[in-house]
Amino acid sequence: MLFDPHRRCALSLILILVVAVVALVLRAAPARAETIPVTTLSSGPTGRIAFATTTLKDRQFLRGERQGSLATIWGDLRLPPQATGRVPVVILVHGTVGLGAREERWADEFNTLGVATFALDSFRGRGLAPPFESGGLPSPLAMIVDVYRALALLVTHPRLDPGRVAIMGFSRGGGTALYASLKRFQRVHGPAGAEFAAYLRSIRGA
Repeated sequence: MLFDPHRRCALSLILILVVAVVALVLRAAPARAETIPVTTLSSGPTGRIAFATTTLKDRQFLRGERQGSLATIWGDLRLPPQATGRVPVVILVHGTVGLGAREERWADEFNTLGVATFALDSFRGRGLAPPFESGGLPSPLAMIVDVYRALALLVTHPRLDPGRVAIMGFSRGGGTALYASLKRFQRVHGPAGAEFAAYLRSIRGA
C-alpha cells in the first residue's frame, strides 16, 4: 500500500492539534500584553495601556491610607487624527455598566474636536465581568485612585499637554470625577505636580 489510511488520519489529527494550539497562543497574546503595566509614556504609545493601581475600601481612602490590594487596569488612548504638537486629553470614566459604546461615542466626538481621549476600564483588570451590577465593584471613591494614577501617566506622554488633562465621568464615574476635584483628596492621593484642568460630570444616560 502506497499510503496508509491510518497514518493519514494520525497526520490530520496532529495538524488539527497544531492549528488549535497556535490559535490559543494568538488569542492569549493580546490579553498578556494588555496586563503588562507601564510607568511612563515617554515613548509616545497609543492604544491599550496598562498601569498599576490600588484598590482601597472607602474607609481606607477617607483615612488617607495608601496600602490596599494591588491591581493592574488599563485604558485606551486615542489621539485625534491629523493633529500636530501637544493636544489636550480627556479621561473618560465609565459607570456601573462598565466601559462600552457610550465612552466610544464620546471618544469619537472629542477626537473630532482635536482632543485626545483615554477611556479608562476600572473593572476588568480587577477580575470583574459583566453584568457588573451583580456587586463587588469599587466605589466612586476607590476609583479616584485609578484616575489619579492615569493622570500621573498621561502627563509623561510627549503628544499630550500636561496642563490640559480633563476628566469626564458617567453615572458612577461621574461621582468619581466630582470627588476627584476635592483638594483634600488631591493632597493625599493625587500625583505630585499634576492636577486636572477640568472636571466634567455627564448627566445620566448621556
